Amino acid sequence: MLLHPPLVSVIVLNYNQAALTCGLLKSFHNHCRYPRLQLILVDNGSAEDPAPSCKEIYPNLEVIYSDFNKGYAGGMNLGLEKAKGDFVLLLNNDLICKSDIIWSMIEVFDHYPDAGLVSPMIMQFNAPGRIEYAGYTRISN
Repeated sequence: MLLHPPLVSVIVLNYNQAALTCGLLKSFHNHCRYPRLQLILVDNGSAEDPAPSCKEIYPNLEVIYSDFNKGYAGGMNLGLEKAKGDFVLLLNNDLICKSDIIWSMIEVFDHYPDAGLVSPMIMQFNAPGRIEYAGYTRISN
C-alpha cells in the first residue's frame, strides 16, 4: 500500500437519470475505500436536478451543471476542467462497482509508472457475469 496515496478525481456524467446515477454512487460508496477522492458529478442539462439525492450519498460531491446536453465528451470535459487529481477516473452512470477499483488501478500505476491509461474489467450491465471489456489493445510502441 502506498504511504501517500495520490488524489484521484472521479467524474460521473448524468443526463435525466438521477436514480441510475445514485445507484452507481451507492455501489461506489459501499465498495471503494480509497482515502483521497474528489467526486465530481456533471449534470448534462437534465430536466431533474440530481444533486439533492446524490448528495445524500456523498455530501461533498461537487456538482457541475451544463445548460444543455453537450454529449459524453462535452460533459466529461466540463468535469475534467474542475479535476484536481493526480489521476482521473471517468465513470458512466450505468455502472455498479463491486470492488475497490481505485486501489487496484493505482497499484498498476505504482508498478508500471510509464503506463498512461488503466481500465478495470467491465461486465455487461444487463447481463451479469458476461464480460464486456477486459484488457487492452496496444496503441503504439
